[in-house]
Amino acid sequence: MFEYKMKDLAWNTFKKTGDINTFLEFIQIENIEKELTEHKDIKET
Repeated sequence: MFEYKMKDLAWNTFKKTGDINTFLEFIQIENIEKELTEHKDIKET
């Protein structure tokens, strides 16, 4: 749920400002979090 709200916030900010960097930064952070989670899972096994 929190992830959905953050994505909406980033998207709405982009729509209001026209600055795509806001949305792209969110996507970058989301990808980093996924990579860290995957790396953590691999390390624990």
